Amino acid sequence: MKSSIIIFFLSIGCYGQVAIDTGYYEYHYMYQGLNKLNSKDFKGALEDYNKALKFGCKPYDKMGLCKMGLKDYNGAIQDFTKAIELTPTDEFPYSYRGSIKYKTGDKKGACEDWQKAFELGLIDAKEKINKYCK
Repeated sequence: MKSSIIIFFLSIGCYGQVAIDTGYYEYHYMYQGLNKLNSKDFKGALEDYNKALKFGCKPYDKMGLCKMGLKDYNGAIQDFTKAIELTPTDEFPYSYRGSIKYKTGDKKGACEDWQKAFELGLIDAKEKINKYCK
């Protein structure tokens, strides 16, 4: 039932306010955080994702993206690692974490993460492996 309500809110374009009005605060903060992330307001998005955490959401992948944008690379690696622990079959946190590891000088770790991302189905990771890991 809850998911069908959320889909309805999204379809009519008033998700944020309706989420507040109906008590689905965690979705409000996730939605608001995504809008801010897409607008490159990394600090504001991170604040919203931290609020969503209090309601049981686990937006660690999005928090990692915010911290990448803020150049908090250690924090981003921690968040992507947490995202991987929660959803080990999601290829994107591996890819993002690999990019940060490469940027911070951990080529071996980067290549391992990109390889895992590729094994999980992220075709673009193969390009990074071929370019940076040979």
